[in-house]
Amino acid sequence: MFKTAAAPTATESDQELAAKLKKSVEDIELNVQSDFDKMLKKLLPVMGVMGFPSLNDTELRPETSLNVEALLSGHTKVVYSGTDGVHLPEGYNGLGTRNLIYMLLQLESYHKIYRSQITRPSAHLIFIEEPEAHLHPQMQEVFINQLNVAIQKLSSAYPAEDVWNVQFIITTHSSHVANAACFDAVRYFYNQKDAVKSIRNTKVKDFKKGMQTISVTDKEFLHKYMTLTKCDLYFADKVIMVEGTTERLLMPRLRELVDKSLPEHQKLASQYVTCIEAGGAHAHLFYPLLDFLELKTLVVTDLDSIKKVEKENNKKKKINVWEKCPVAEGTRTCNTAIRYWFAPKDIKKIEDFHLSPVELSGKSRH
Repeated sequence: MFKTAAAPTATESDQELAAKLKKSVEDIELNVQSDFDKMLKKLLPVMGVMGFPSLNDTELRPETSLNVEALLSGHTKVVYSGTDGVHLPEGYNGLGTRNLIYMLLQLESYHKIYRSQITRPSAHLIFIEEPEAHLHPQMQEVFINQLNVAIQKLSSAYPAEDVWNVQFIITTHSSHVANAACFDAVRYFYNQKDAVKSIRNTKVKDFKKGMQTISVTDKEFLHKYMTLTKCDLYFADKVIMVEGTTERLLMPRLRELVDKSLPEHQKLASQYVTCIEAGGAHAHLFYPLLDFLELKTLVVTDLDSIKKVEKENNKKKKINVWEKCPVAEGTRTCNTAIRYWFAPKDIKKIEDFHLSPVELSGKSRH
């Protein structure tokens, strides 16, 4: 950062700071030079015994040269103030804190470089690879949520200039980082295997384009759900959707029982399977997202059977209404998740699509 601040194209405040640092080091050089000269004179009588320097020899004179940039980069350490005047070295801090400090200092350095350029680019692109390394979940969320705030803070030091027009591309395997970003900002890398050549190909899925069919309300629900529940949907290969807490608690045990009858290479325990509690019969809200991610999905839900019964309304007139009933008596299902799963693509209203338990037994999805 000193090199950038000392550049002729740097801002006036940065150049002043660099000049002060350089002046301080020059003063140190003079003091060291004076001390060295005194020490050498004390050594000369001893050296004279050995015949040095003689009349033919040149005079000895030490010179000390200190480089500001080298001092700051190689001989400056970060310490943390403790109690009773005890300062702890940087190594006493956790790797997460040190990683976060490093990233912030790098951002400051890139910002200084940007400001020092005579012709500045219209956009500044910075890649951050897996910032979650060594950061605990809360620190990950703070980093991703406050990144733009930090950029505004850096830009505020230059009120007379434009805001730093920087764009970040962040790669991550962290649900905390990925879920914090809005859908429009997510690019999903989907691995697919070529069945003929056995070569893995990567398909980049643009959420901004791929989720245009989802309503704004449903997008907000999905994003809030994934953020609040720390959902790891992005990093799963398969999904099991359940209706409530009971099914979610039972699912690990059920998977263990299923694994007992499966060969080793097919066991669920060795696959990346995530379990999502949809909260009632609301799994259908996830269907567009699951289709877009191309995830194999198992939906565990109730049949919610209903049958037609005759009742009297307020006017004592007999009408037919649909009521919940045992599965054996049901002629339809009122489960929205099931109806959305099997509904034809061209249907306009889901209320117009009905299925009986008998039809479900041999039904496959469109």
